[in-house]
Amino acid sequence: MKRILGIVVIASMALFIGVSGIHAATQAKSTFEKMDADGNKNITATEEKAYIENSFKSLDANKDRKLTRDEFMSDKEAVFNDMDVNKDGLVSIQEFVGYLCGKPPKAVKAKKSKTVPKSHLQKADRNKDGKVTEIECVEYVEILYNYADGKGEGKITKEAFLERMKDVFKHMDKNKDGVVTVEEYNIYWLGKGQTVIKGGKVK
Repeated sequence: MKRILGIVVIASMALFIGVSGIHAATQAKSTFEKMDADGNKNITATEEKAYIENSFKSLDANKDRKLTRDEFMSDKEAVFNDMDVNKDGLVSIQEFVGYLCGKPPKAVKAKKSKTVPKSHLQKADRNKDGKVTEIECVEYVEILYNYADGKGEGKITKEAFLERMKDVFKHMDKNKDGVVTVEEYNIYWLGKGQTVIKGGKVK
Protein backbone atom coordinates (compact mmCIF):
# COMPACT_ATOMS: atom_id res chain seq x y z
CA MET A 1 0.00 0.00 0.00
CA LYS A 2 1.49 3.33 -1.03
CA ARG A 3 1.82 6.12 1.46
CA ILE A 4 2.43 9.84 0.86
CA LEU A 5 5.86 10.73 2.12
CA GLY A 6 6.09 13.21 4.97
CA ILE A 7 9.85 13.77 4.56
CA VAL A 8 12.29 11.86 5.93
CA VAL A 9 11.54 10.62 7.65
CA ILE A 10 12.60 10.11 7.52
CA ALA A 11 13.31 10.41 9.08
CA SER A 12 14.23 10.11 7.86
CA MET A 13 15.06 6.67 4.72
CA ALA A 14 13.56 8.37 8.86
CA LEU A 15 13.80 4.71 6.93
CA PHE A 16 16.06 7.36 8.18
CA ILE A 17 14.48 10.64 9.18
CA GLY A 18 11.30 10.29 11.06
CA VAL A 19 12.67 7.45 13.19
CA SER A 20 15.60 9.31 14.54
CA GLY A 21 14.28 8.98 18.08
CA ILE A 22 17.74 7.83 19.10
CA HIS A 23 19.14 11.32 19.47
CA ALA A 24 22.21 12.74 21.15
CA ALA A 25 22.83 16.41 21.82
CA THR A 26 25.45 16.34 19.09
CA GLN A 27 25.25 13.61 16.50
CA ALA A 28 28.76 12.15 16.18
CA LYS A 29 27.64 9.41 13.80
CA SER A 30 25.38 9.56 10.78
CA THR A 31 22.07 7.69 10.92
CA PHE A 32 23.55 5.18 8.46
CA GLU A 33 26.42 4.46 10.85
CA LYS A 34 24.00 4.04 13.76
CA MET A 35 21.92 1.55 11.79
CA ASP A 36 24.99 -0.35 10.57
CA ALA A 37 25.45 -2.28 13.82
CA ASP A 38 28.29 -4.49 12.62
CA GLY A 39 30.12 -1.64 10.89
CA ASN A 40 30.46 -3.40 7.53
CA LYS A 41 29.13 -0.41 5.53
CA ASN A 42 25.86 -2.21 4.71
CA ILE A 43 22.43 -2.06 6.37
CA THR A 44 20.54 -5.34 6.44
CA ALA A 45 16.83 -5.88 7.15
CA THR A 46 17.76 -7.19 10.61
CA GLU A 47 19.72 -4.02 11.39
CA GLU A 48 16.86 -1.87 10.10
CA LYS A 49 14.36 -3.68 12.33
CA ALA A 50 16.59 -3.33 15.39
CA TYR A 51 16.97 0.41 14.73
CA ILE A 52 13.21 0.86 14.34
CA GLU A 53 12.62 -1.00 17.61
CA ASN A 54 15.12 1.16 19.48
CA SER A 55 13.75 4.38 17.99
CA PHE A 56 10.21 3.53 19.09
CA LYS A 57 11.35 2.67 22.61
CA SER A 58 13.35 5.88 22.93
CA LEU A 59 10.36 8.01 21.86
CA ASP A 60 7.83 6.16 24.04
CA ALA A 61 8.41 8.25 27.17
CA ASN A 62 5.78 6.59 29.38
CA LYS A 63 6.49 3.08 28.01
CA ASP A 64 2.85 2.33 27.16
CA ARG A 65 3.78 1.00 23.69
CA LYS A 66 2.00 3.95 22.05
CA LEU A 67 3.31 7.26 20.76
CA THR A 68 1.40 10.49 21.12
CA ARG A 69 2.18 13.28 18.68
CA ASP A 70 4.07 15.10 21.44
CA GLU A 71 6.22 12.04 22.08
CA PHE A 72 6.94 11.59 18.37
CA MET A 73 7.80 15.27 17.95
CA SER A 74 9.85 15.51 21.16
CA ASP A 75 13.26 15.30 19.46
CA LYS A 76 12.51 16.69 16.02
CA GLU A 77 13.64 20.27 16.66
CA ALA A 78 16.93 18.92 18.03
CA VAL A 79 17.25 16.69 14.95
CA PHE A 80 16.81 19.72 12.69
CA ASN A 81 19.38 21.68 14.69
CA ASP A 82 21.87 18.82 14.34
CA MET A 83 21.30 18.67 10.58
CA ASP A 84 21.78 22.44 10.28
CA VAL A 85 25.58 22.27 10.52
CA ASN A 86 26.25 25.90 9.59
CA LYS A 87 23.42 27.16 11.84
CA ASP A 88 21.77 29.34 9.20
CA GLY A 89 18.30 28.08 10.06
CA LEU A 90 18.08 26.03 6.87
CA VAL A 91 19.04 22.49 5.90
CA SER A 92 20.74 22.08 2.53
CA ILE A 93 20.92 18.82 0.62
CA GLN A 94 24.57 18.48 1.68
CA GLU A 95 23.63 18.79 5.35
CA PHE A 96 20.62 16.49 4.97
CA VAL A 97 22.54 13.71 3.23
CA GLY A 98 25.54 14.10 5.52
CA TYR A 99 23.38 13.72 8.63
CA LEU A 100 21.67 10.60 7.35
CA CYS A 101 24.33 8.90 5.24
CA GLY A 102 27.64 10.47 6.18
CA LYS A 103 28.47 10.95 2.51
CA PRO A 104 28.20 14.04 0.31
CA PRO A 105 25.45 13.98 -2.33
CA LYS A 106 26.24 13.34 -5.97
CA ALA A 107 26.26 16.30 -8.34
CA VAL A 108 23.21 15.06 -10.26
CA LYS A 109 19.90 15.89 -8.64
CA ALA A 110 17.83 12.78 -7.99
CA LYS A 111 14.38 12.30 -9.45
CA LYS A 112 11.51 13.36 -7.22
CA SER A 113 9.28 10.72 -5.71
CA LYS A 114 6.00 11.22 -3.84
CA THR A 115 5.40 7.65 -2.69
CA VAL A 116 7.06 5.24 -0.32
CA PRO A 117 7.15 1.47 -0.93
CA LYS A 118 6.32 -1.31 1.52
CA SER A 119 9.75 -0.98 3.07
CA HIS A 120 12.15 1.95 2.98
CA LEU A 121 15.04 -0.50 2.90
CA GLN A 122 13.59 -2.25 -0.16
CA LYS A 123 13.32 1.07 -1.97
CA ALA A 124 16.86 2.13 -1.10
CA ASP A 125 18.26 -1.29 -2.04
CA ARG A 126 18.76 -0.52 -5.74
CA ASN A 127 20.52 -3.76 -6.67
CA LYS A 128 18.11 -5.90 -4.61
CA ASP A 129 20.80 -7.77 -2.69
CA GLY A 130 19.02 -7.39 0.66
CA LYS A 131 21.23 -4.63 2.05
CA VAL A 132 21.79 -0.90 1.64
CA THR A 133 25.25 0.51 0.96
CA GLU A 134 26.37 4.08 1.70
CA ILE A 135 26.02 4.95 -1.99
CA GLU A 136 22.46 3.56 -2.11
CA CYS A 137 21.73 5.53 1.05
CA VAL A 138 22.84 8.76 -0.61
CA GLU A 139 20.82 8.08 -3.76
CA TYR A 140 17.64 7.35 -1.80
CA VAL A 141 18.01 10.23 0.67
CA GLU A 142 18.51 12.65 -2.22
CA ILE A 143 15.08 11.59 -3.49
CA LEU A 144 13.56 12.25 -0.05
CA TYR A 145 15.20 15.66 0.15
CA ASN A 146 14.12 16.70 -3.33
CA TYR A 147 10.53 15.81 -2.51
CA ALA A 148 10.65 17.63 0.82
CA ASP A 149 12.14 20.66 -0.95
CA GLY A 150 8.99 21.01 -3.03
CA LYS A 151 9.91 24.41 -4.44
CA GLY A 152 13.36 23.27 -5.54
CA GLU A 153 15.04 26.03 -3.54
CA GLY A 154 17.78 23.78 -2.17
CA LYS A 155 16.85 24.43 1.45
CA ILE A 156 14.36 23.31 4.07
CA THR A 157 13.33 25.57 6.94
CA LYS A 158 12.82 24.36 10.49
CA GLU A 159 9.12 25.21 10.25
CA ALA A 160 8.71 23.16 7.07
CA PHE A 161 10.64 20.25 8.57
CA LEU A 162 8.50 20.18 11.71
CA GLU A 163 5.29 20.37 9.65
CA ARG A 164 6.46 17.43 7.54
CA MET A 165 7.17 15.47 10.72
CA LYS A 166 3.62 16.13 11.91
CA ASP A 167 2.42 14.79 8.56
CA VAL A 168 4.49 11.64 9.12
CA PHE A 169 2.72 11.13 12.46
CA LYS A 170 -0.67 11.52 10.78
CA HIS A 171 0.22 8.89 8.17
CA MET A 172 1.46 6.47 10.82
CA ASP A 173 -1.76 6.88 12.84
CA LYS A 174 -3.86 4.67 10.59
CA ASN A 175 -6.98 4.56 12.76
CA LYS A 176 -6.79 8.30 13.54
CA ASP A 177 -7.11 7.87 17.29
CA GLY A 178 -4.32 10.33 18.05
CA VAL A 179 -1.71 7.75 19.04
CA VAL A 180 0.62 5.48 17.07
CA THR A 181 0.83 1.90 18.29
CA VAL A 182 3.82 -0.39 17.89
CA GLU A 183 1.97 -2.12 15.06
CA GLU A 184 1.22 1.12 13.21
CA TYR A 185 4.83 2.23 13.62
CA ASN A 186 6.12 -1.07 12.24
CA ILE A 187 3.78 -1.04 9.24
CA TYR A 188 4.71 2.52 8.30
CA TRP A 189 8.47 1.98 8.41
CA LEU A 190 8.83 -1.71 7.55
CA GLY A 191 5.70 -2.59 5.59
CA LYS A 192 2.85 -4.99 6.31
CA GLY A 193 3.72 -8.39 7.71
CA GLN A 194 6.80 -7.12 9.55
CA THR A 195 7.01 -7.44 13.32
CA VAL A 196 9.67 -5.65 15.27
CA ILE A 197 8.59 -5.51 18.90
CA LYS A 198 6.94 -8.60 20.31
CA GLY A 199 7.71 -9.61 23.84
CA GLY A 200 10.65 -7.23 23.78
CA LYS A 201 12.42 -9.14 21.01
CA VAL A 202 13.12 -8.39 17.38
CA LYS A 203 11.36 -10.85 15.08
